[in-house]
Amino acid sequence: MVIGWPRLIVDSLHERMDITGFRLPGAESRHEELWRVWQVNGLDEGYQQAHVDALVMRRSFVIVGSDENDPATPLVTVESPLQVFGWCADRLAR
Repeated sequence: MVIGWPRLIVDSLHERMDITGFRLPGAESRHEELWRVWQVNGLDEGYQQAHVDALVMRRSFVIVGSDENDPATPLVTVESPLQVFGWCADRLAR
């Protein structure tokens, strides 16, 4: 018998992770510039992939770079841990 318990657990956690804005310490309202960057990069959909990947595979990657078309707005992409490798040079020094 196959029971989808892992999927049920991941889905129930994921459904509760809705990002509606960013607020900096001491601020009373949402930080509009951070929210603009979030919206421009389409992260309403992208962060869902990041959350599910992190819950299922214990890692997720968000890559931040510069946008040639709009230098004032960073380019933010969510990438699958099946396609990206992260390396921490700090650990090699130990």
